[in-house]
Amino acid sequence: MKPFYLLFLFLPMLAFCKPGDVIWKFHTDGPVYSSPCVSGGKVFAGSYDTHLYCLDMNTGAEIWKYQTKGFVVSSPCVADKKVYFSSDDWSLYSLHTDNAALIWKGYLGYNSSSSPTIVGDRLYIGCMYYLFCMSTKNGKPLWSNWSWGVYLSSPGLSDTSVYVGVNDALHCVNAKSGKVQWRYEMTGGVLSSPEVWANKVYFGGDDGFVYCLDAKTGKLVWKYDTGIDLNSSPAIIDGKVYIGSKQGYLYCMDASAGSVVWKFDTGDWVETSPCVADGKVFFGGHNGQFYCLDAASGSVIWQTAIGAVIESSACVSGGKVYFGADDGNIYCLESGTPPNISAGNSISGQKY
Repeated sequence: MKPFYLLFLFLPMLAFCKPGDVIWKFHTDGPVYSSPCVSGGKVFAGSYDTHLYCLDMNTGAEIWKYQTKGFVVSSPCVADKKVYFSSDDWSLYSLHTDNAALIWKGYLGYNSSSSPTIVGDRLYIGCMYYLFCMSTKNGKPLWSNWSWGVYLSSPGLSDTSVYVGVNDALHCVNAKSGKVQWRYEMTGGVLSSPEVWANKVYFGGDDGFVYCLDAKTGKLVWKYDTGIDLNSSPAIIDGKVYIGSKQGYLYCMDASAGSVVWKFDTGDWVETSPCVADGKVFFGGHNGQFYCLDAASGSVIWQTAIGAVIESSACVSGGKVYFGADDGNIYCLESGTPPNISAGNSISGQKY
């Protein structure tokens, strides 16, 4: 009954909240690099304190927590009342979203810097030299793909292909068989998770370029030099690409031409991946600020000082925006979006 009691206490306060106000924050005992996932009225996020947390999305009250034997920097993914995530204990977990009951635990063999992506009954995740496709039912590998390069990014998916970054290239792999279809070589690695839109695949590279490739052939369509390595993953909507950079800029680019529509200067690194919803762009930076920008113009709609480095990407759901920070907190802010709008990791199976 505790979450419902807290919600009753929160109702008068919520009536006076304006966009950008902190609705609640929940403290963990370690930095929160994991990007929250919102599903079924719950917020799921990992912490460096070795736990995955499940919180009430309205009040921030803890529903349950599950302890692993390693740091949890993986961003969780929810499908069919199951939450999937990896830990630095070299394992991949499937838990029931209601009570944290362990459904299965899969041994990956290495630490994974990747987060899981799910389509249907298949889960895809990169781990050191391997890209795994696993059954969501029991965690058994359906196939694995070995690479000379280390898998760094979270997988991006189309109907038939998996796109994933390694330390010297972007790979396109057949989603059913695991066979490499093409490989685009670069001078740096790819930590940025690829995004597929209109038969093109978009991502950022350690060499400082934003790339657009033909999704079927891997041929270069365009690239844009930001001048510094990119860890941020792109968000694409309405023909625009939004991506952050370590120069401190949040870029908006034309998805077809690769030209810059606008860029917003935060003055410090932007490693998080933007979340775009209701004509607004949400993201945090190393300067301890969380921003909401107009997606068309790049002008500030609101910004909130958190006072801690933000390396967790945001998600929007139910008129709120959720993210983690290096101070160990999971934050919920009033977003100024309609309650029926969801974007980012609030949509099961999609990674940003």
